[in-house]
Amino acid sequence: MFILLRHAFALDKRSWERPDAERPLSPHGAAQARALVAEMSPWHVARLVSSPTVRCRQTVEPLAFDRHLVVEVDDRLAPDGDAAELDAWIRTLDGDDVLLCTHGETLAALLSRWTAAGRLALGRRTSPIGKNATAKSGGWVMTQDDGMLRGAYLPPPAVLEWQGTP
Repeated sequence: MFILLRHAFALDKRSWERPDAERPLSPHGAAQARALVAEMSPWHVARLVSSPTVRCRQTVEPLAFDRHLVVEVDDRLAPDGDAAELDAWIRTLDGDDVLLCTHGETLAALLSRWTAAGRLALGRRTSPIGKNATAKSGGWVMTQDDGMLRGAYLPPPAVLEWQGTP
């Protein structure tokens, strides 16, 4: 089992003046990251691997703290990561109980790659596979069996404490 997670809401990129990799979570995203701790309670997660971007690392830091894990950083999960390289690496993770935090475009490329190869069976989801098929702080709980990947959608956690816009 592994979990593919899209990072939580970040500050608006149009008003961010520093490098995009340094863009942090918004207050709404920080609330989502805290709420992920409870949302992940049904799953055993032995490893946390994140894109090198600040927003991805911040998304999984509360979970890392709660589970006494170190957040590993891997460039294959970056927004410009190569889907083929990421796919090859993920094939080696079978049974690792790992959560991978990445970006919408990286998730879309990976899911599209698996779909084109006929290796993906996804559970019910209202939108088609594409850049926005996975909501921010949402993801997919994936299992691998004989080369076939099966995914169940993991909706973003409900964040009741947030009253503003993302």
